[in-house]
Amino acid sequence: MKSEEVVATARILVDKLAGIRYTDTLAFTNELGEIIERKPKEINVKRHVSGKPILTEVVV
Repeated sequence: MKSEEVVATARILVDKLAGIRYTDTLAFTNELGEIIERKPKEINVKRHVSGKPILTEVVV
């Protein structure tokens, strides 16, 4: 019997600065109607050249 490991990630983009922490659990529904709950692996804040936050990227 062969086994394979599959790794999938999702990238969630939130407008401006979102109050998401690494201890939070995010839930979302995929195209098949399945509810998926994950903790963030990465949280990145994208900023304008002026320093103002314009986007929060969360990788789960």
